[in-house]
Amino acid sequence: MLEEVILTRIHITPIICQLVASLPRLRFLEIKCCTFVNQDPLALSPLPETDNASSITRLVLRDNVPSREQPSPGIANRILHRLAGPSLRSLTVTWCSSSSLLFGTRRWKLPNLTQLELHVALLTRDLTDSAVKFVNNCIADPKVSLRVNKHNVPDNQILSTNVPMRGLRSFRGPLPVVGMFAGSSSEVEHVTVTESLEINHLLAGLERLSQNIRTLDLQLRRYDNEVLFAIHQLFPDVESVAIRFGKGALPKVWVFNHLQSTS
Repeated sequence: MLEEVILTRIHITPIICQLVASLPRLRFLEIKCCTFVNQDPLALSPLPETDNASSITRLVLRDNVPSREQPSPGIANRILHRLAGPSLRSLTVTWCSSSSLLFGTRRWKLPNLTQLELHVALLTRDLTDSAVKFVNNCIADPKVSLRVNKHNVPDNQILSTNVPMRGLRSFRGPLPVVGMFAGSSSEVEHVTVTESLEINHLLAGLERLSQNIRTLDLQLRRYDNEVLFAIHQLFPDVESVAIRFGKGALPKVWVFNHLQSTS
């Protein structure tokens, strides 16, 4: 019996969804770069509806799009309701306008979800609010990993915005963004910065983070020893630090030993 299914670059129709959801031992499903459509291209009739709950425990939804003929998320809503059932414990999803409309409603509580990974290509203020709302609706308090490629939130809003994301443990993206989600009282432990910053901007971003940081991966336009002293002061329990600058990088072991020697 199938326990794993990966669907890539195809049209996801209602009948495909029904067939997948009917697999009794299916545990892992990945839908990537697919298009959700309302009508089957071969005019196949949907199967009779059943009350059987999905057995999927891990669901990955990456870079999917709705059909051009279906601008609303209605069809994806009906399809995914069959797949994201009470058994779901791990969810990875590309967070965009359609997924925020789909998952942002209160009926998507996902009572047993313990791992959540959100990927955002372009973070807007609306997506910021909807992502936090969705996480707050997950009643099992999942551990959250957030990855942001770019953002269009104005600098003045970033500095004044504080929307803590409950359960956020790992962040990868622009440093100013993580400060919005991970304030001084957050649980975030792992931060990877994907843009190169001047020392003053880097230090300002680090000061917004909590002392819980365990691993840091940073980028500097030009190396400055001040960053090591700042990390030592701000994050007393840090375990791993990588610092990249220009065309070089400081070895993690050297950085960690240097931080210990300043204790």
